[in-house]
Formats: sequence, structure tokens, C-alpha cells
Amino acid sequence: MTNIMNWPDYNVSQVHESEYDYQVYAELKYPPSFCIHCYTSDLVGFGKEPKFLWIDPCTASMSAST
Repeated sequence: MTNIMNWPDYNVSQVHESEYDYQVYAELKYPPSFCIHCYTSDLVGFGKEPKFLWIDPCTASMSAST
């Protein structure tokens, strides 16, 4: 699938288009192998939380929300 966000480190699995927005499902190509806070390699997943991005087409600025 085409990476419409042009983020090379992500694989896009789905894209849904509505009248006003796009919903993009993506995940990292290379998941982390250690924790960036404590540097342990014993990673535990706690589920996937959707992230929402709003891109202002006039200024091309981006804001994020969880």
C-alpha cells in the first residue's frame, strides 16, 4: 500500500477516506529492540493506542493528540 504520509520508517496497512479526512493505519517497519528509558531488552506490550494528527493545509503545521 502507498505510504501517503511519506514517512519512510512506517508501513501503511490501511487507508480509509471520508468526505473530510483520511484514516491511516500504520506501524513501524522495525519495532524497537530495547526500551528507550531504561535500555532493557525485555519489552512488554500494553496494547496499541490510536494517535490522531491534524494537519493544517494552509500552514502545513501538524498537531497531535492521543
